[in-house]
Amino acid sequence: MENVLPILIIFLYVLTTRACKGIQEIILQPYIGEKVAYPENYPVEKGYGNNLNCSWKISTITGYDIVVYPRWACKEDADFRLYYGSTTLTEIDGCVGCPKAYGYCGEIIQTGSSGILLNFRTSAPFKGGGFQFRFMSVEKRKNDKCESTEQLIAESTPKFITSPGFPSAYPSQVQCSWIVVSDLKENFRLIFEFRSQYLEEGFIGCNDYVKIDSVGEFCEYKEDTILRTSDRMILNDTITKVQFVSDHWFSGSGFVLAFYVEVLPRLLLQMEPRYDVSIQSGQIISLQCTIMNPEALIYTAGGDLIWQKDGKNIETDSDFYITTTNLSTTLMKNSVGIDDSGNYLCSHSDYPDTENDSINVIVTKPSHTKQIECQREMFSNITWKAIIAGTTAQESCPEKQIGTATRYCNTRGVWEMPNLINCTSEAFVDASKEAFFEVVDNVLSISNTNSWATVQEKTEKGATWLIKNMDRLSIVLLKSDNITATKFNGTNFELAIDQTTIDEEGILFPDISSSNSNKSVDEYATFLDLPKQENKSKTTITYVAVIYRTLSEILRTDSDLKRKKKKVTDNTRKKEEDILNSEILSLTTQIDFVFLFPPLSLTFQHKNKNYKYQAICVSWNFTSNKWSERGCRLNSTNKKRTVCQCNHLTNFAILMRPYTSEKEDKDSLKTLSLIGVILSVAFTVLTFLIYIMTWKHIKNDQNIMLLNLCGSLVLSYVLFISAVEETKNEVLCIAITAVIHYLFLVTFFCMMGMGVYYFMSITVTYYALHVANNFKSKSRVHWFLLGGWDKYTNYCILNSSVVFNVYND
Repeated sequence: MENVLPILIIFLYVLTTRACKGIQEIILQPYIGEKVAYPENYPVEKGYGNNLNCSWKISTITGYDIVVYPRWACKEDADFRLYYGSTTLTEIDGCVGCPKAYGYCGEIIQTGSSGILLNFRTSAPFKGGGFQFRFMSVEKRKNDKCESTEQLIAESTPKFITSPGFPSAYPSQVQCSWIVVSDLKENFRLIFEFRSQYLEEGFIGCNDYVKIDSVGEFCEYKEDTILRTSDRMILNDTITKVQFVSDHWFSGSGFVLAFYVEVLPRLLLQMEPRYDVSIQSGQIISLQCTIMNPEALIYTAGGDLIWQKDGKNIETDSDFYITTTNLSTTLMKNSVGIDDSGNYLCSHSDYPDTENDSINVIVTKPSHTKQIECQREMFSNITWKAIIAGTTAQESCPEKQIGTATRYCNTRGVWEMPNLINCTSEAFVDASKEAFFEVVDNVLSISNTNSWATVQEKTEKGATWLIKNMDRLSIVLLKSDNITATKFNGTNFELAIDQTTIDEEGILFPDISSSNSNKSVDEYATFLDLPKQENKSKTTITYVAVIYRTLSEILRTDSDLKRKKKKVTDNTRKKEEDILNSEILSLTTQIDFVFLFPPLSLTFQHKNKNYKYQAICVSWNFTSNKWSERGCRLNSTNKKRTVCQCNHLTNFAILMRPYTSEKEDKDSLKTLSLIGVILSVAFTVLTFLIYIMTWKHIKNDQNIMLLNLCGSLVLSYVLFISAVEETKNEVLCIAITAVIHYLFLVTFFCMMGMGVYYFMSITVTYYALHVANNFKSKSRVHWFLLGGWDKYTNYCILNSSVVFNVYND
């Protein structure tokens, strides 16, 4: 019996240990630590069974290597192998092996490979065994030095600051600094987080440290912080300085600091009652405030919901009773007085932006004569609270309806009929939306184009009015609590109402998997693809997606795109018009995404493939009723289709702008001109310097003319490349044009003067030696210089004053 009990205990232990899941594959993203552990919570949970054969295949993207930091415990009956290579498996490091009661490696293992294999085998159980390997993908090129005051631009995609030589030990006595610049718009924040940290601590403070302005100094010297992501640090600063300082003693593996810009979810608070209330003194008042979207607090360290009355905090030891939970708080008082009248506001103490909800409470004195009021009652499936005569009550619409209902209590204390005009029945919407879609499909027919033009001319409510109402319908549908998946595929437009988990699946519309299974995504005509959004709520959201197939034939092409000012005649106006050359895509979601990352991808098939026009990605601006480029960019285009990327949601299309060689070739011509001018200036200056250095040996009239030519040519070129774009100031533009004109005339005159000298020196010598010698015996260079520099000064001044339009044009 004594021998059976230990065997039974071992048998039960083996049964409780987890088995391996076979070969598991992990793809590492740059500078994001991944953990491989057995058991999964090692070292908190320990123990492995017998006959295990576990493998993990780990890889990363091109240009990056994998580094490893292991911890383990095992006996001689277990075996670890860490390999790299795709064809020939080669063991990486002899540090990892068994038996070890507490195994670790002194430094981070650098594999030098983008693909590795970890294998773990056992032949007997060990209740104290297990392992945890942390992996990270790091850039192949090591930065052993740091550039002081290097400026880095923070964007939505994370960027990284690393210690010199990471993951190798950083050098001693270094001082590095970086300036992180971020354009923080409304509701955006700058995020810092360590992806790995192992720095020398001191007895007091830090010996080696990373300092982040407005945050503090950091020097973690713990195994738990190696290749592991820290808590986020949130800043509102647009410019942040990051410093790294090390002394002359010990150095560790260093740090990886990630920084990026992220949208802060807008906190939504809701008070109950939702509308202003009026009660008599001595009655009970109870107000409740609830957080409607807890995910908005993911970046807050703590904090609570707080109450304020007329701008002053209500403390827990006041006459009010305050009860608070994680997501709501209740303010109550058993007997209110006149002094309790005021504005009651609820907010969150640690939320960085000012978000709150409030209501007004009016407390009236009870009179000896009964005050006239409308009593609390149930009417039209709405509970109407008691209010004072002569006021209007507001309540939520009845069940399965959306909106706000109002009801007036007249001066005699009698309720009048409620106003339900703002209440929309969900049942009515569900029953009528199919018929509504059919109507929309019919009015979008191309045969109605002339009718739409007449409507636009007479009422100023054209096809844009239809789009706006379709958007309103989408918003109404998204507010419904009972949403059913709906698909409508008409002749002129297609619509889908569905639900998705945006951080896991994303949105693809139209759904080609069901409608066109024999067609790939790239071959599909026009579609939108919203990738899964990072750091968004994990709750299921509803979306409405629409594709208008014929609306481009009806909708006008007005846009606020910047166009070069030029004279347009009636004959050329038609040729200069922008053309809608695609179907129109629309996407509306239940949650208002301020900024999409990754962006929304839209693929448009060109309706007319013969246009030799420039494609422009645009979205419809309901405020200006025009197409706008804001928030969209062109990803790729060819004769058949255009791919756009946009960071917001609305209605999208592509405009085709007439191609003009002047516009398209402007940048290339500017570049060629700049290169040519720089080369000319460089060699002209070189010629000038050579002549000056050898002047005492070559001084003559011809070379004096040549130096003047070089000087005028350099001045004209420098003025041309530095000031030729100054067209905003008309007077300055005319002056610059006149000076350039003058300098080029001087240059040409100097060339003519040199030609005369060479003609007299060479050609005339053969025919009239006496004339040539007489010409060279006396210097006439001052006449040429006076004729060039002085003569054309008067000429250009005359042009500027008399023939003003010559330079103005």
